[in-house]
Amino acid sequence: MTSRSYIKEGKDAGAKVEIGGTRKGDKGYFIEPTIFSGVTEDMKIVQEEIFGPVCSISKFKDKEEAIRVGNSTTYGLAAAVHTKNLNTAIEVSNALKAGTGEFGSPARCLECLLTSPQSGSTHSMSKKDHTRKRLY
Repeated sequence: MTSRSYIKEGKDAGAKVEIGGTRKGDKGYFIEPTIFSGVTEDMKIVQEEIFGPVCSISKFKDKEEAIRVGNSTTYGLAAAVHTKNLNTAIEVSNALKAGTGEFGSPARCLECLLTSPQSGSTHSMSKKDHTRKRLY
């Protein structure tokens, strides 16, 4: 599926587009960065990896629910935890099954991916060493 088809799928399933969701420009296949809210864990945009500027924001009752939902997807390329409580961030990020994890600073995601010793978890797992030493 393309990013545009995932955006359509999310809208059709009832998720709310907070920002973006449309084509950017008239050349190429560029789309605006898109953020969905009001998602449920069974939606395709939550369950599958979208290789494009599309993400979902999920709310949880407690950290146990966040961990359960985060670990219930088929894929596990990366995970991000955003909270004001450092202890919660560490506990949740350690419990999530993902190739790379981060909390508090989404801008560092590329650095996390480049320095992570593995590329994913579950169906995202390539079982290769992708640290910087292997990229040179």
